[in-house]
Amino acid sequence: MKINGSRLLRGILEVGGLAILVLVIVVVFGQVNAGRPSSTPAGMELTLPLAVSPTVGASVYISREVVVTPRGSAPGEVGIQEVPGGPAGPKSFAVRPDGEVYILDTVNHRINRYAGQGTFLSSVVYQPSIFGCDLAVASDGALYVLDGSDFWTVRRYEPDGTPSLVYKHPMRIQISHIGLVAANLLAESRGIGADMVITLGNAQREFSPNEQVRTKRDGLLYRAGTFTGRLVRSATGKGGYVERVLADGKMLRLDLTVDGFVAATPGFDVDVAGNIYVVVQVDRNGRGDIDERVLRYSPAGKLLDNVDIDDRYYAVPSRAVLVDERGDIYQLLPAKDRTVIKKWERR
Repeated sequence: MKINGSRLLRGILEVGGLAILVLVIVVVFGQVNAGRPSSTPAGMELTLPLAVSPTVGASVYISREVVVTPRGSAPGEVGIQEVPGGPAGPKSFAVRPDGEVYILDTVNHRINRYAGQGTFLSSVVYQPSIFGCDLAVASDGALYVLDGSDFWTVRRYEPDGTPSLVYKHPMRIQISHIGLVAANLLAESRGIGADMVITLGNAQREFSPNEQVRTKRDGLLYRAGTFTGRLVRSATGKGGYVERVLADGKMLRLDLTVDGFVAATPGFDVDVAGNIYVVVQVDRNGRGDIDERVLRYSPAGKLLDNVDIDDRYYAVPSRAVLVDERGDIYQLLPAKDRTVIKKWERR
């Protein structure tokens, strides 16, 4: 085959020129964004830059920062505090179906509410004696806060901040996470040899002892009842699999295709299409170099995507990652001088 050298050179120059043009656009865009503020006053919108996540699979995930707010105690800001044992910051967050974001500002004893594009909207302040550890938001805007002063009390607040109901674990077992399923407040407890999810109640009653209690030995329950399963590490410690218990009692095996040691018990979410999301921390070399991943599986258990998300936490929250019903991934990232909510969308 004969190659036309002049045509080849001309093609290379054309491609190179396009690459230079793209580089100039990226640099100019970066300079414009460099001067933007880190928070948005009420009533203003802020378009934040996008990034592409390294993904193993057919999908591409684009990330953007939907909320960026400075460290502090002014309206809309989120507190970060230096304490013995490491920095303390926001412990949890929630996202409503309309995209509104709620951040549990534990340091300032309040819950901040933001529009989907990052505009600060309002705050609900709770008693300083309460140590907020986890947060759930109902469809009507009611707020549920797990009280870490004893870890078995959940307090409900109306959307305007009025305290309404108090739920207590009937067996006084510590609660690790809370969630809402079909208007019922469910609490996840991790005990010795068994994990448990119990219905604490709904708007009509404070709690229902021993109702809908579900246990599974040597396993885990996450997102307060929406997922039941257990982690099985491989003999080498690298990878392994997760067993999911289906509604009919059958077991679905999800292989953890990761290039390292599974460093923490995974968390789970499910979207409206039935796809399963496993949040897992992976130690790449066994020396504490942690990557955080979200693995997306089909309802039949086939691995679809392996998304490498951010792992830079200045203050570590109790709930750092969640997946909404559309399959968008949200992440709470407290930094030294600000708090960021990052959203990863599949394109």
